[in-house]
Amino acid sequence: MLCLTLHQPWPWCIAHLPSNGAKRIENRSWQPPRRLLGERFAIHAGKVCDSGAILSLRYAGIDVPQLVASSAIVCTTRLVGVVRGIATRYEIVDIARGVDPALVQLLVE
Repeated sequence: MLCLTLHQPWPWCIAHLPSNGAKRIENRSWQPPRRLLGERFAIHAGKVCDSGAILSLRYAGIDVPQLVASSAIVCTTRLVGVVRGIATRYEIVDIARGVDPALVQLLVE
């Protein structure tokens, strides 16, 4: 299984807060290979912790625990779409087979 390493608290957000949308999108400067669309992959919590992100989440009312996993796989997820741009001006580049484009729009907005 492939995996993507993220700095904490983002792996914690993906694993524990998917329903409230705290971390539905991963921003990268590169486009993932098309073969990954629709595939499940692991989310790995790296050693680095972004303390500024923790403060921002707390300011938004999301209480990140003081102790979060590091150097560990914390969950799996599925790549459903690739979007280029920002929430107010974006284009859907690709969508996994069987995924409704409205779902991808909802995730971005």
